[in-house]
Amino acid sequence: MRIFDKFDIASSIFVVYLLGMSTAEERITELETRFAWLEDFTNSLQAIVVQHSELIERLKNENKLLRDKMVEIDDAMQDMPNVKPPHY
Repeated sequence: MRIFDKFDIASSIFVVYLLGMSTAEERITELETRFAWLEDFTNSLQAIVVQHSELIERLKNENKLLRDKMVEIDDAMQDMPNVKPPHY
């Protein structure tokens, strides 16, 4: 079952729930409550996305620094002569 199928089922159940309410006032109150919850949920998700974006940028920078350091070490190893250590 795809996520959209689950969403469609949940939407259908919600519509039936709303239609079962007796007054328009109750339906509007329920819709406003759900809208407020969705707005808060969206804001929470946005904050998480921002945190993850910042973390990804920090990790990219750290990865670049490590790659640069590895290139430096590799270059230094290339410059070293291939000589046996003194204890041989």
